[in-house]
Amino acid sequence: MQVTENIDKNTIQGIIHDETNELKGMEDEEMLQVATQDNPRVRMVKRFGKDGKGRIIGIHFTGQKLPERISFWKELSMPVQKNIPPPPRCFNCQTYGHMSRTCRDDRVCWRCATVYKTKEEHDPDTCNQPMKCVNCGGNHTVASPACEQHKKEKVWARIRVEQNLTYKEAKERYPMGKLPSYAEKINANFEFGRTHYKPNGARQEENKSINLEKIMERLEKIEEAIVKPSTSQDDDEGGKETAADASDVKWKEQQQQLTELTKRMTFQETEHKRMSRQIEVQDKIIKQLQNENKNKEEQIKKLNEQNGVLNAQKENLIVENERLKINANKTMKVEIEALKAEITRLNGKLVHQEGAEDALPQRSKKSRPK
Repeated sequence: MQVTENIDKNTIQGIIHDETNELKGMEDEEMLQVATQDNPRVRMVKRFGKDGKGRIIGIHFTGQKLPERISFWKELSMPVQKNIPPPPRCFNCQTYGHMSRTCRDDRVCWRCATVYKTKEEHDPDTCNQPMKCVNCGGNHTVASPACEQHKKEKVWARIRVEQNLTYKEAKERYPMGKLPSYAEKINANFEFGRTHYKPNGARQEENKSINLEKIMERLEKIEEAIVKPSTSQDDDEGGKETAADASDVKWKEQQQQLTELTKRMTFQETEHKRMSRQIEVQDKIIKQLQNENKNKEEQIKKLNEQNGVLNAQKENLIVENERLKINANKTMKVEIEALKAEITRLNGKLVHQEGAEDALPQRSKKSRPK
């Protein structure tokens, strides 16, 4: 029996926005390997968008609390946001709050709100009736962004994620489908998005202290304006104070310049590291191409060697053919000479026989009696 972990129940999903394209061109497995080096809670990484080329990346973390940031290669840090899924809508009865696999109601057309059982009675794909929403009764389809019920469902989905509530609890707390007001946020003292809100008492005490500090600063400025310098020593002290103030201003300006320079340096360092990573990837690609070229060159060398062997065999065959032709010509000449000699011998023999035959009748004539 093999036990597998359910990632959806044991983890929480967050999203990051790759606005600077630092992670462009990286596959999901490669991003997971890099992310787990500094973030052991990461269990799964998936890039959203068409063909997996979007800038929004979903990350599953173990536990039920999202980290504020996630780092890649220790120098690249990105804020983690909560993933707000779309509101659950049943594609069978077209209402919200459940899915079609658990729905037992009749089918409803998403275009005209007609109830039907089979596609022979009514086909939503070829429906030509006036549009009507089954949820709010408006003159639009169920999936229209203008639907009032759809807007409420989006708000409830967001409240579910932000306040870690169930679908039922979100609807009970906010039945009108509106986001909590500023007063409700302060009274509830919860975290909404990325802003931390304080209760009313702490905020009032803080406002009182700020007002007292402002009043004291204004009184000090009025006293300095009323009191006039009496002696030269006071003038010297005032000049020293003004010089000190000027030096403080210069020091603050220098500090601001230093902070700007450090920001530029950090940005340049990140850009340099990003470029170095891209160069490393390009170097790997170049090495692969070089290896492929080497293999092709070796194959070409082998083919050239085989071609040379075949050319040598061809030349040997040509030489052998010429030799066989010469030998054949020689043998044919010898045979022709032999045939000619045989023909001359046979001709001589025939001539001799003819002469012998001609001589035979003369002898017979001489031997006849008179």
